[in-house]
Amino acid sequence: TFVSDSSLDRIEEGLSIKLPSKGSFKIGANEDCHIRIPSLPDHVATLEIKAREAVLIPHVLYFNHIAVNGEELKTKKNIILKHNYLITFYPILEGENNSENSLFVNYEKIFRFVYYNRFFDPQG
Repeated sequence: TFVSDSSLDRIEEGLSIKLPSKGSFKIGANEDCHIRIPSLPDHVATLEIKAREAVLIPHVLYFNHIAVNGEELKTKKNIILKHNYLITFYPILEGENNSENSLFVNYEKIFRFVYYNRFFDPQG
């Protein structure tokens, strides 16, 4: 569920959401997250949108639930997003130990977003 002030309150497969031009947006399963996905960790990351930049800020405990362009994150280092970056979020598995080394196990469901910057394709 995407929580916003507009009438759109759900993200469906294949659809786009337009984020405000600046602000900070929490992603995770918690009720206080702006982009809420129930099977993710409570707060997996924050997306910070500035005038000319978007930054993905992984949560220190859950960076290992995120991949950018197919590469799983190895650290909690912030990621400056560029046009068409693919961001994948991996859910918590039953009995999962957060110290596991690899995301690429047999997940039945993953959540992918493409960061799309309208500045580079205003008619897209």
